[in-house]
Amino acid sequence: MKRKLYVLLVGINRYPSGIPALEGCVADVEDVRAFVEERLGYFDVNVEVLVDEMATRGNVIRLFRTHLCRAGEEDAVWFHFSGHGSRTRAPEEFLEFEPDGMHESLVCYDSRSEGGLDLADKEMAVLFAEVARRNPHILATFDCCHSGSGVREGASEGAGARFVSRSNKERPLSSYMDGYYVKHGISIPNVKMVFFAGCGKSEQAWEDSNHRGIFSRLLCGILRESRGRMSYADLFLRLRSAVQSSENIQNPQLECYEGVSAYHRFLDGWSPPMGKTYSVFQRDNAWFIRCGQIHGLLLNPLSPVRFSVKCPGGDSNSLGSTLSVRAVHIGIQESEIVAENGCVLDKKNDYEGIIEELPVPPLLVSLSGELPGIELVEEVRRERSGSLVDFARDDNSPEFKVSCRKGNIRILNQTTGRSLLELDGYSEENAQLLIMQLMKIERWKRLSRLDNSHSRLDSRAVDFGVCQLLEDNSERKLGSGEVLLELDESCDARGGIPYRIKVGNHSDRVLFFTLLYFAPDFGIRTILPCQEIWNSEKETILDDGHALFIPNRTIPEVVDTFVLVVTTERIDDFVFGHYGIGEWQQREIKAFGKNNGDWFAKRITIKTVWAAD
Repeated sequence: MKRKLYVLLVGINRYPSGIPALEGCVADVEDVRAFVEERLGYFDVNVEVLVDEMATRGNVIRLFRTHLCRAGEEDAVWFHFSGHGSRTRAPEEFLEFEPDGMHESLVCYDSRSEGGLDLADKEMAVLFAEVARRNPHILATFDCCHSGSGVREGASEGAGARFVSRSNKERPLSSYMDGYYVKHGISIPNVKMVFFAGCGKSEQAWEDSNHRGIFSRLLCGILRESRGRMSYADLFLRLRSAVQSSENIQNPQLECYEGVSAYHRFLDGWSPPMGKTYSVFQRDNAWFIRCGQIHGLLLNPLSPVRFSVKCPGGDSNSLGSTLSVRAVHIGIQESEIVAENGCVLDKKNDYEGIIEELPVPPLLVSLSGELPGIELVEEVRRERSGSLVDFARDDNSPEFKVSCRKGNIRILNQTTGRSLLELDGYSEENAQLLIMQLMKIERWKRLSRLDNSHSRLDSRAVDFGVCQLLEDNSERKLGSGEVLLELDESCDARGGIPYRIKVGNHSDRVLFFTLLYFAPDFGIRTILPCQEIWNSEKETILDDGHALFIPNRTIPEVVDTFVLVVTTERIDDFVFGHYGIGEWQQREIKAFGKNNGDWFAKRITIKTVWAAD
């Protein structure tokens, strides 16, 4: 039986009088529909379309609830909007989330009519939370402006920006999605989904001289070439490169929420993501790979970092083989490379690379037990080049131990005495899985220590702290750095420890912030995708409406680590995430109640223990 795909497409060219007309939005929608119906035959496709006067705020909300909410766990959802984007005045209750006092919003057909309202981003969060109740795969693509100067003029004749002047109309909190935030409090829903925006928060999304949305046209073109058989990361990197090659200045954005990996395939459920590859491109007569310090490369490695580079899909064009390149300069998220062994990269080709040689100390793991299991594990590790894992037989000193006994393979944390993973049988498949999980541990430990000792930024100008939310909704500041949180019997009844993470940008410039969570099960997730925060005397809430997991009393302590990455330019935050290992969930994330810029990282470590009786 085919999986079902529920699609809702909204395109608005003709707005009521007073709102500038657009010309390419309906064509965008028809292009997306044609791609879905012609190229995604492996789905049972269900498409609903709203254009022009049918694309009212009420109709969009209605079809979210009657159409998209039909999707089940094995299904997929795609919502696309082409039209005007804007900004609307935020109620006072949202000011901790929006220091500038404005929401980003979608302008529906009737949004600016008397009594009409934009569809604010905080309302879209509620709608997507309703769609997510049965856990479908959710994708959203927006081809509209999210903010800007309000000046609507093209970069060339016939081109135009999809932006309409902001609305200063005051909205009561009760007007947000049936009074959701009055009933549930100011806790913005978070759901597993992938989101593409046609431009940055402070940019305009443009139509080209043929009256098509640049973002939508290129998105459909790239998807047609691949028939949708690509990861979101690959799609985004190709899309951004294509958009930036156009005559207008806009930077598409990719955001993955609630632990979703950008290496999942397009609309392919939440199955294990694809392996990580990095795009290769030419700029100013030099070659670069989109892989740098935030991917775990060291700023000053003791020996060269090398990559294997080839065209997507294997052998290609005139190459016929994989090329070897090495990094000659490592930046924050991209590195300059040169080909080795007399090879030459051809600017006519598209390339992708994988790390071949990463000069960092491997994770040393103790290996003991039955000889057949030991030999199998060692053989598989030798076959995995660049695994960054090494074994020491019968050595109890490393933090982690692999035990091969009674036909089973186990990973033990010798510091806590906990079993992290148990695999039944000495098979090559289990040995491969073991090495993959150990590589996750190595990457977790390496990235959790992310730091830039060469930063010229003043880290003291950024405050980073966590507060525990008490039962009366007051805050108890836990501080920053290393924090000890003691539990007592009253914590059992709450089912979690609600917290709130805040930052303050007291520097003299706008900075970009990405909040990462390093889980005790060695998973990494992006809690807050990269966002710009203006310098202000006020603090901004980065994470709210989540709770720390409460361990049972047999577990002596749980350590949760939050890392704040602060940059002068937007980074590809999707590179960080990966799932944890094993099945024991130590912390539950759930709803409760050019790239050469400077950067630094701050961290908060919360050790949760039970108070002594």
